[in-house]
Amino acid sequence: MLRVGLIGCGFMGTMHANCYKNLEDVELVAFADLRREKAEELAKGTNAALYSDGKDLIENAEVDVIDICLPTYLHAEYALLAMEKVKYVFVEKPVTLTVRESKALLKKQAETGAEVQVGQVIRFWDEYVALKNILDEGKYGKVVNANFRRLSPRPTWGWNNWLLDTALSGGAGSELGTGGMATKIRAARIATDAGCDMIITNGAYPERLYDIVDGLDVGTRFYARKR
Repeated sequence: MLRVGLIGCGFMGTMHANCYKNLEDVELVAFADLRREKAEELAKGTNAALYSDGKDLIENAEVDVIDICLPTYLHAEYALLAMEKVKYVFVEKPVTLTVRESKALLKKQAETGAEVQVGQVIRFWDEYVALKNILDEGKYGKVVNANFRRLSPRPTWGWNNWLLDTALSGGAGSELGTGGMATKIRAARIATDAGCDMIITNGAYPERLYDIVDGLDVGTRFYARKR
């Protein structure tokens, strides 16, 4: 039985908790959130311990897995501590805001031998798995162009609206566009006549280039083109 400690009981933490509750041989034994009512809500029906801060959970909870569902700007700080404590660590995407933080996580993982997974979820979705198989098999011949869209309303559900602060989240393009693994990302900000900002992002992947248009008036749209 794997014992899981969940840090962050907001929107994404709730999704993770619901998934764990439907898995066999997995038990949620600890929850941490600054808003105790959030942790209490997820702990209903369990005997889980509650903590007001994720650091307390890392230090004191008897767990095998630590799942970090905190705002992006807190990922590195808590993941570094978690790798010192347990063998299995899950970190939501985007894993960090800076290259420096990512390098620190890689260094810590090499030192501790912890097994760490980042929530790059899109690659596991059934429709994307099926699409990859179609491409690998060459079922419809050579791919010339592909157009993908992932639409989202304005993300106002974050704690203290952290998702709307690019210094804390990296922007919606970063949050929604990191289901895969880009090797390089470039972005430019454009002010429209309507007064709404749009972010045009180009993400370089091993075999594709992705252009991401992120704006309040258009949502977030992805356009893929072959290198």
